[in-house]
Amino acid sequence: MDLLASPQLGHGRPGSVAVIGAGPAGLVSAARLHAAGVEVTVFEKSRGIGGRVATRRTSDGLAFDHGTQFVTARGESFSRFLEEAQGSGSAERWVPVVDPPRMLGSVASAENGVPHTPSDWYVGKPGMSSLFRSLISGVTVRHSITVTHVDPTDRGIWLTASEPHRGSRRIGAFDAAIVAIPAPQALAITGHLPSVADTLARVVIAPCWALLLGIDGEPAVFADVYRRTNGPIAWVARDSSKPGRPNGIATLVAHASAQWSRDHLEDSPEAVASRLLDELHSLLGEKLPAPGYGVAHRWRFAQTEVPLGSPFVEAADGRVLIGGDWTTGARVEAAWDSGEAMARRLLRH
Repeated sequence: MDLLASPQLGHGRPGSVAVIGAGPAGLVSAARLHAAGVEVTVFEKSRGIGGRVATRRTSDGLAFDHGTQFVTARGESFSRFLEEAQGSGSAERWVPVVDPPRMLGSVASAENGVPHTPSDWYVGKPGMSSLFRSLISGVTVRHSITVTHVDPTDRGIWLTASEPHRGSRRIGAFDAAIVAIPAPQALAITGHLPSVADTLARVVIAPCWALLLGIDGEPAVFADVYRRTNGPIAWVARDSSKPGRPNGIATLVAHASAQWSRDHLEDSPEAVASRLLDELHSLLGEKLPAPGYGVAHRWRFAQTEVPLGSPFVEAADGRVLIGGDWTTGARVEAAWDSGEAMARRLLRH
């Protein structure tokens, strides 16, 4: 039995849906279902929303977009959302100065040595974590709850979940469930369902170590963005160059390459921070001032290398849907499209 999205399963709209994961896919599916009159509860293991579209804030007032650096839109739905977010002040275009010799990929090299400036990059304001906040209006979001098992029964969908200070317990029953978390995590809670394990095994997701630096003043670096396709560091951004960020302290975020992150996956954050800082000095061609703040953060599931090839997976006769950015690509818009597709499937549109 192939579990990839099929239009041939039953009819009928669920009255209640559990959404596991408050990343873009989970949030947009929850918002669409809520707007259609479905009772939705989102379960999120962390204290925030957005998944890797995240901002870390320190007690000293620093802020780092340590996950997704920016978003772009190709399709009509996500483009419309970004326009609305810009209109409400929760998103703004970011036009960084890009280091041309090292810039490859989605941004072309500069001509005649003039740095290319992207015109279609959007960032959340005042941080990336603000981008999807409008989607939770009216939706019940339960934070710091880790779902460990999804159990479809004749009496509905039941979740096994753990909470700090409360331990593990059963929550339910729901008419349907959307599992909108990275494929390996989804496998851990739904892999017991027929054929799900084999289906999710197609997906390959790379880890990423991120280095977060806070430096007094502005370091003497040429560009706001550096990007490489080889070497230990794949991306460097001057976060403080983004619109709506505080002035006075430069905040830099460096992302290690997928291979380097794999090779050092279980290293301590302290060791990773030290090594990446040395690599950053080499990449920039000069030694940065001693940072007042410097930590490393590990994203165990960061970048989709082999996507599923379908917007979601169906299980339990269509009562459990599994999706995220890993279904069709590595972009935030892929998560958005997956979330909308899962909501449409439950609403039978």
